[in-house]
Amino acid sequence: MEKSILLALSLALAAPIYAGEHDDKIEMIVEMFKRDPQLKIISSCLEISEDKIITGIRTSMNKCMTLDPTGDSEEFDQCVEQDRDKELRALSPKYDLCKAKYGGEEEDPQLSPEQIQTQVIARMQQLLKRSKEQSAGTKDKISLPIYKGATIMMHFQDGMEIMGIKTLPVASLQSSATIEQIADYYKKALPNFELRVSEGTYQFAKKLPSRHLNFMDFTRAYVQMPHVSISEAFDHSGTRLIEISYTGK
Repeated sequence: MEKSILLALSLALAAPIYAGEHDDKIEMIVEMFKRDPQLKIISSCLEISEDKIITGIRTSMNKCMTLDPTGDSEEFDQCVEQDRDKELRALSPKYDLCKAKYGGEEEDPQLSPEQIQTQVIARMQQLLKRSKEQSAGTKDKISLPIYKGATIMMHFQDGMEIMGIKTLPVASLQSSATIEQIADYYKKALPNFELRVSEGTYQFAKKLPSRHLNFMDFTRAYVQMPHVSISEAFDHSGTRLIEISYTGK
């Protein structure tokens, strides 16, 4: 069996959440883990259900996001590292044994922040590739306009759950075009949608939630309305991420 399973899980939990990205990006990482067959091996070793592991991961990441919404600080890194072990250890008394058996920590040298980030990105790229394959051929289900040439990366046709909030169907697409080029397209394609630019992210919706809402209320309203969001890809690949949330055709 692969020796780095739990290490890969730990690295993904420690992945920085970059400024301008919303909590739904955390949920997207969680959704990718749900699709990863290696989760079954972790579940078997810990002798707990996959759902409990996913819940522990989500709880840990959301808890640390309250300390630093950008995820770009030493405080955030320390929180994730400490809470990760705490959450998974509370779920299974076998956590330390499984970590020693599959984590590969004794065999690996101390990783620098740059090496950790490189491994995190590589791991996420593998998961994105698998999700891309599973989402192929589903573009015609999306009821809002799609930027020409954009590649579908993930598509949750039944929506997903973010902090207990059920979303509309949502798809993530990738494009090499600039944010401004993509935004110009949607200004014309969605003339009845409002536009808001926040920390480099372009958001289009018929009526965007008030800026004065707290984070939870804003998120609840935003993920339940049709919208288009354009931002830099969170894997720092030099491409742009287009998130389309829509109602059925």
